[in-house]
Amino acid sequence: MISILSENSDRHLAFELDLKSMIITDLIKHINLQSIKDKSYRRLLHSAKYCIDNLTSFSYEEIINLEGSHFLNLRKITINPKSSRLVTIKVSPQYKKSSQDMLFGFHPKIADSLNDAILIAQAEPLDEKGPRVLYVNAAFERMTGYLKQDIFGKTPRILQGPDTNPIERSKIRLALEKWSSVRAELLNYKKNGSPFYVELDISPIADETGWWTHWVAVQRDITDRRIKENSKLTKSIVEITELLSSGIAHDLNNKISLINNQLLLMRKKYSLPLEANECLENISSKLVSLKSITKQFFKNKKGSHEVVTVPKIIDEIEKIIRFSVVKKEVSLIINNNSAQSLYPVKIKIHCLEQILSNLLINASEALDKQVHPHIRVDIDMYRLTDSGPNFLKIIITDNGSGIPLHIQESLFSPYLTSKPNGNGFGLYISQINVKELEGYLTLLRSNSSGSSFEIGFPVFPADNLSTKKSEQKVIRKLKKGPVLLIDDQADLTMTFKELLEYHSIECEVSFNAKEAIEKINNTDYSLIITDLNLGKEFLTDKIIHAAKSRNIITPVIVMSGGNAFDDERISGVIEMYPDLQIWTKPFEITKVVNLFSGVN
Repeated sequence: MISILSENSDRHLAFELDLKSMIITDLIKHINLQSIKDKSYRRLLHSAKYCIDNLTSFSYEEIINLEGSHFLNLRKITINPKSSRLVTIKVSPQYKKSSQDMLFGFHPKIADSLNDAILIAQAEPLDEKGPRVLYVNAAFERMTGYLKQDIFGKTPRILQGPDTNPIERSKIRLALEKWSSVRAELLNYKKNGSPFYVELDISPIADETGWWTHWVAVQRDITDRRIKENSKLTKSIVEITELLSSGIAHDLNNKISLINNQLLLMRKKYSLPLEANECLENISSKLVSLKSITKQFFKNKKGSHEVVTVPKIIDEIEKIIRFSVVKKEVSLIINNNSAQSLYPVKIKIHCLEQILSNLLINASEALDKQVHPHIRVDIDMYRLTDSGPNFLKIIITDNGSGIPLHIQESLFSPYLTSKPNGNGFGLYISQINVKELEGYLTLLRSNSSGSSFEIGFPVFPADNLSTKKSEQKVIRKLKKGPVLLIDDQADLTMTFKELLEYHSIECEVSFNAKEAIEKINNTDYSLIITDLNLGKEFLTDKIIHAAKSRNIITPVIVMSGGNAFDDERISGVIEMYPDLQIWTKPFEITKVVNLFSGVN
């Protein structure tokens, strides 16, 4: 027996659902329906009130439970008004219905012929489990991989995953609580775990009494559209990055030059143990290789080839693990399957170094939770055709945690990362560099057992690779006299000066263009080295003009940050003074020292 107290009376409204029929009086008008927790009784009283107010009969089907993969157990509730104060209620015996019969007038064949996916769910509950799915059409099955029997009785939330936007989820939740329609765009997941984007329209369905009975969701696959939008966004971001690249490359290369020069000073001034000297030398070489990376990223210049052998590549891999991998207990296994290990070839080694560093460091970071972490590197050299070049193939495999599935599909896109502190540029730059090698970089596999990447690129015999005659202008042996260094970065300039003076080369410095021009007008210099970017104003052309006006044969070296914007700024000056030297930071101090001994 259920007893409900009226808010305005001490009398009780009593009825028993197990009876075949019952009587409810107009006391129902005074009941606060929201105070009744059981939704079955709440709907019953809501419908009875509607019948009393409108003097009309009404019947509805109440879902008792779900059975099997697509059947519902129901009972029919019929309400008949006897007067403006009295209704009778009859409850039918329990019976079964197929979920396809709950389509609200849609014929199953019509619903299945639609291209949009349709999902129908119970209106309640709206708790953590969510409403239960009663029907999906054929388009839903094709879109998600879930068959009707897979999802029947489950919550639509099983389509959501770790990267489903929580803001959009909250937006849907708030709409459901207010019984209002909502449109949202979500990243959902198919049955096989692959992500896809959907545009979702959700609307509540009410019966003629105004009682909300079901939710109908119509969803469209917008993955292609979102990929295009993301591609445009990525392009815009990259364009903005390129606009900032001039300053970034300039500042970065200044810092690299400063650190590199200080390391060089340290090695020359102090007697260091062999191991310490080797470590500093390795750091210095990595700093120089950063110059190549800034070229590749900010300008995509083509680097120069170097002669290497497979043992040198293996040595580079071991150095990366030794000096760059924080997790020292990582076991490194290298399998050299190449029969031509000592075969000298020419490749763009800086490109390969960046790719190897990125892949090996990524692999080591994925090993944090492994008891016996290891990285295996397989190297092979083979020829695709008798007349074609040799191909060098390197496979790097780890036994780490793997890459999330949603990251794998756009693995080489910029700004995409699965690391908490990652920036999403490592593999993006690696793809740029592998194109410089005219090769490929691909993910072979990634799962909970680890990941495996393959790099492949053509290699050419060192003696057969055609090389163009260097277009670099040759500076004659310098006469005795001071060198003028011009740069607005005081720490870099003073370190450079100290290195030159260590080699007994007299040196003067200037930190701005105005001061430099005054010095040039009053002093004969054997060499002038000036930074391209001196503060906000571009005055390098005036410095060069002052130098050439005083002595046309005075060699001038312009230090560039190595980006496209620097090239645009200097192009006009180069046309005026064809013998002008452009050196990209950082460069080795020995290049300057050699000019005084006649070595170019």
